[in-house]
Amino acid sequence: MNCWPVRPLAAIVAGAIVGAAPQPAATTPDRAAYGAGSIAGIVSVAGDRGPARRAMLTLTGAAFPDGVLAIADDEGRYEFPAVPRGRYTLEASKFGYVTNWNGSTRPGRGPGVPVDVGDAPVRADFALLPGAAITGTVRDHFGRARPLQVRVLERRVLHGQAVWAAAQSATALDTGEYGLYGLAPGAYVIVVWPGPWLAGARVPSDAEFTAAARGTPLPVAGPTAPVRQNLVYAPTLHPGVTDPAHAEPIVLATGEERRIDLTARLVPSARLEGRVVDPAGGAPRNLQLSLLTPEQRMGYVNRELSGVVRPAAVVVTRDGAFSRSALAPGRYTFVARADGEAPASLWAIADLDVNGADVADLVIRLEHGLRVGGRLVFDAAPGTPLPDPDRMRIRLTTMSGVGLSAAPARTRGDGSFLIEGVAGGKYRLDVDAPGWTLISGRDADGNELLDRGLEVVAGRPVESLVLTATNRAPAIAGRLIGARGEPATTYSVVLISADEAHWHTLSRRTRLARPDAGGRYAFEGLPPGDYLVAAVSDADGFEFSDPDVFGTVAAQAAKVRIEPYERKVLELRLTASGASRAAARRGLGPSSLHARAYSRARSAPASPARRAWR
Repeated sequence: MNCWPVRPLAAIVAGAIVGAAPQPAATTPDRAAYGAGSIAGIVSVAGDRGPARRAMLTLTGAAFPDGVLAIADDEGRYEFPAVPRGRYTLEASKFGYVTNWNGSTRPGRGPGVPVDVGDAPVRADFALLPGAAITGTVRDHFGRARPLQVRVLERRVLHGQAVWAAAQSATALDTGEYGLYGLAPGAYVIVVWPGPWLAGARVPSDAEFTAAARGTPLPVAGPTAPVRQNLVYAPTLHPGVTDPAHAEPIVLATGEERRIDLTARLVPSARLEGRVVDPAGGAPRNLQLSLLTPEQRMGYVNRELSGVVRPAAVVVTRDGAFSRSALAPGRYTFVARADGEAPASLWAIADLDVNGADVADLVIRLEHGLRVGGRLVFDAAPGTPLPDPDRMRIRLTTMSGVGLSAAPARTRGDGSFLIEGVAGGKYRLDVDAPGWTLISGRDADGNELLDRGLEVVAGRPVESLVLTATNRAPAIAGRLIGARGEPATTYSVVLISADEAHWHTLSRRTRLARPDAGGRYAFEGLPPGDYLVAAVSDADGFEFSDPDVFGTVAAQAAKVRIEPYERKVLELRLTASGASRAAARRGLGPSSLHARAYSRARSAPASPARRAWR
């Protein structure tokens, strides 16, 4: 597994935040200062192999949301003149080489380190790695060359589940030849993807074989001339399998070229006929039915894991009947929603395993949407006015890969709320109120829900939640500096819980912050407790779905504890080795100012003020 390096921290000094800088917000370019800054540099080939001639540089930011381009000259030099002040993403690419981002230490992985542009020129050099290549020929089941799409996938972890991310794709020529270039070193699986021009087939019956051999007319299909199994082309992975679990990994080194011929396989197909019914067995009103296919589960996100598939719509009749043909073997998931008794709705999520046999009587029975309700109370600083209840919204966000969203609920004047028509599943609770953070959420039995999620089970409405919002949630802020005292802007600060039970992406205790040009970072709205903090390069928030990544961070992290209502300063210093980690954990540090602020904060703790609407 490719992991970014974790740098140990030489010192952490804790204290109350006194004018600590907030987490940097998006910068709006100052048009009056247009042209004040510039970005220039040299693009070379890694390993001192000379300039990367005609490399393409792409600059993206608030001033250039669609990106602007620059082309390197024969010496590898490029320049973006007249760049407005702001923060930008800069990448370099060239055919046959691995695309790289500014400051990235993992070839082919962005977004790298942002480029902060002010009035002074900025220098940003790149060293492009020669990419690996996979070439070959694509053929169909009968050995004929076909212009099919070929995809290279890599295994990633998203929300704790293994997914296949599409690293690159290409369409073969009419001769069947294909080529995938500029691949970063690593392990991949390769799949040939049948297009709509590859229709299915069927195995002829014995009577049809006999007629063809004798040159007589083909018999009409019926009881005397049964037709055998219909077939369909399915996505086929090397070495000729349809299940990603059985695919053979292809491990590529820097600049390696590999030839792999691919064949699209015919597999038994099935026809599906079914009906969606309401709880009473009748036809549902305003039914919406969608289907997630096995093909969508392969390569269904891009390499940055930023695009998640949505199930495709299925056509249904007015009485809820539907049909699908040419279904390849695999697991299919149906997601249905329909109108129930207002304001509630009906829902269903059903899995179906297809193995080549027709399914003629599938019934998907809708269930009544559930009610999720309770009341919202406030833990407010003394003298703080409570927000307008009409502007507060309680949201449920699904924590599963496939689910049905629920409309947010507006709180009433007494703080109560009710969300109707919630589908079964696991949800995260959130509150939409500027300046307020949901710090606690408990059910009728007193169980804390914000860390583990709210389980909504069919037939068991949840109507006694107590949610607590605060405008003085704990926070951590400070600076990340290098060994010589300079702002360490090429790293990100990662904060995770010291409790392994919270090691997942959707945990409210998992945070990632990119320092600004001065090395300042901040984490707001934290639950109190024990945390681990570390500096990482090229961090990608989605990587924190992988338990192995959490373990890598924890092995080099320093421990910090944050108390209720505490706003703590952590001055973080990088060190070239792990020798200073013990000093970091003892709280030793170079700045006595922060230590004095810490003492003042501890001597005058804030008193709690818990209130509800009157």
